[in-house]
Amino acid sequence: MESPSSHHSHKTVSLGFGVLTTTDSRTAGEDESGKVLKELIEVEGHHVARSGLCPNRVPEIQSVLRAWVADPEVNVVISSGGTGFGPRDVTIDALEQMGGRKIDSFGERFRALSYEQVGVLALMSRSALYLVDRHPVFALPGSPKACRLAVKDIILPFVPHLVGELEKP
Repeated sequence: MESPSSHHSHKTVSLGFGVLTTTDSRTAGEDESGKVLKELIEVEGHHVARSGLCPNRVPEIQSVLRAWVADPEVNVVISSGGTGFGPRDVTIDALEQMGGRKIDSFGERFRALSYEQVGVLALMSRSALYLVDRHPVFALPGSPKACRLAVKDIILPFVPHLVGELEKP
């Protein structure tokens, strides 16, 4: 039987990330959330294998996500934007339609941490984690502050173990 310490130990490796911003209003130069995500990923010794902006339309979001999870350089995808309740907030809808497995614990924990910072407004986020073709795809709000919170406090400490589990035969 595997000991708890060996089960939770995964060698530290540099993971390849895809960083996607879904937006109808920002350009690459105005994408503060994307900049924050890239910086945090690289500071931890990982690398950004793919990045870009995508319009808030389900087919376009799905097309990018399918291409990135098929890319051997991408282990993890983080998207920012499109997680609210507005009519243009369709990132979660795109992920749901892709048939991946939703991991509820991520969204629950993110909203709990967000509540400490912004109060009841944290309930306006549908942020989520889906497993798409054995790749974690995190959907975060477009706020740089929310992206920083999710990446520093949840994603980077958790994702090496998650990827290790998903890569098992």
